[in-house]
Amino acid sequence: MAAKRYSCLNGIFIYWECNYFFGGQMGLKCPYCKGEEVIKRGWRKTKFGKKQRYLCRGCNRRFVEDDGFKRMVYPGEVISEGISLHQRGLSFAKVSEHFEEYKGIKPNPSTIWKWERKYSKRLKEWEGKQEPKIGGPIHMDEVIVKVKGEKLYRWHAKDKKTRFKFSGNLTDRSYERGAKPLFKQIKRRTRKQFKERKKMGNPIKFVSDKLGHYRKGFNRYFSRMADLEFGVPIANKKYGREHNNNPIERDNEEIKERYKVMRGFKNRDSAQTTLDMHDIHQNYIHPIRLKGEKRARTPAERAGIKIDLGRQHWLLHLIMFFPILKRSRNWKVFSKIRLPKPCIAS
Repeated sequence: MAAKRYSCLNGIFIYWECNYFFGGQMGLKCPYCKGEEVIKRGWRKTKFGKKQRYLCRGCNRRFVEDDGFKRMVYPGEVISEGISLHQRGLSFAKVSEHFEEYKGIKPNPSTIWKWERKYSKRLKEWEGKQEPKIGGPIHMDEVIVKVKGEKLYRWHAKDKKTRFKFSGNLTDRSYERGAKPLFKQIKRRTRKQFKERKKMGNPIKFVSDKLGHYRKGFNRYFSRMADLEFGVPIANKKYGREHNNNPIERDNEEIKERYKVMRGFKNRDSAQTTLDMHDIHQNYIHPIRLKGEKRARTPAERAGIKIDLGRQHWLLHLIMFFPILKRSRNWKVFSKIRLPKPCIAS
């Protein structure tokens, strides 16, 4: 069975026709009684078009399907494009001007920030439940971020082979609030892989600089299943070391370039939101071609997270998949979901 989504922009009536299958079961259920006896019943008119309304025969209540943009004024195409433009370097004010020039609408810059905050938290919740396949070594580092003149630290790690990033917190230089949660996250998501590699006699290696927090976290969580190369300097060739920390240092430069044009962040919430969405964008949206590869792939693809976002509208599809996965109570069913196909209706 198919469910249709509708939106209208600049006089073009667009509907999204999607088929959801979870082992042969349709994913559309009543949000109130969870019943499956659902029929179409009228439309819900919005500022930019209309959406299909449904009636549940079990509880006799009407509802609109959650397509990832429930109760949002603007269409999903506009929201995802606004977030993507901001992640590619435009300020919220510039994004608003872009929409006014090319689409004839002008959302407030604060509205665009609220879009990014909402979907950053939603996608981070889902992303934290994924179990990427890592190849190692894992590079760890922290980057200084200025928030209202205050120096804070963004803790993160990156797998060199897949380029998959593990996002940490934005805190002061505290082990309990910074490095420790990052090590716990990596262990929770990849513990089985570390044990298997250890049994095979090829343990995964961590690479870090001289900050003592990394040695402390490694000794507590990974001392029996991994190796640590501690105190790696930037000029590693000078000292004859096998590994350097360049993969994560390059990410630090990208983060600095991103918030440099913003002249710093105004508060922690804004900084955490932007950086979380930046990491999600790098892992799932931004494809890169490594040496020896025939085509560009995202880090998530290399890490074995199977998700087909099509040839365009990648962030839009990623947001649309979220409520479907949440309803199915299974966070790993991407291969069973048919990709939504946009159609132009006359």
